[in-house]
Amino acid sequence: MQEIVDALGFRKVGQITLEESTSQPCFVLDGEFNGRGAQRNALGWVDLWIAIDRQSSFNVRYVGKAGKSMKARCPQHEGGFKGGSAKGVKNAEYLREFLTKGDDRQVLVFARKSPKATILDEPLVSLCEAEERAMLMKMRRLGAKLWNSP
Repeated sequence: MQEIVDALGFRKVGQITLEESTSQPCFVLDGEFNGRGAQRNALGWVDLWIAIDRQSSFNVRYVGKAGKSMKARCPQHEGGFKGGSAKGVKNAEYLREFLTKGDDRQVLVFARKSPKATILDEPLVSLCEAEERAMLMKMRRLGAKLWNSP
């Protein structure tokens, strides 16, 4: 699975950890996607949550999109984890269950910047929504057990 993710141009942009005091999932983005980093305001991404366990299994567990920046999307997820949405609460449960089963487990966040195209004479339309749908279809076809897809 890692070969496919790499070949499609996804790269690690951060990870999801559990806050010590609350066990709430939280995002830790790599420097260029945070603060004054070069990618902090870049718009239109497809993101993946990759679950890695002690056997070094690399499993795609979530496919999503960030129509704005990754820096803007991650706090939205965190709000959902805290009860902002039923899907968010369920994703938080999956993350907690996975991350507490062993010290050697981690959930990495990978992302791919979506291209832009002219559609219906409108220039610079991000293709992140179409790419998200295509990635969901690809992962289902490959048998990935996604947390955010039936």
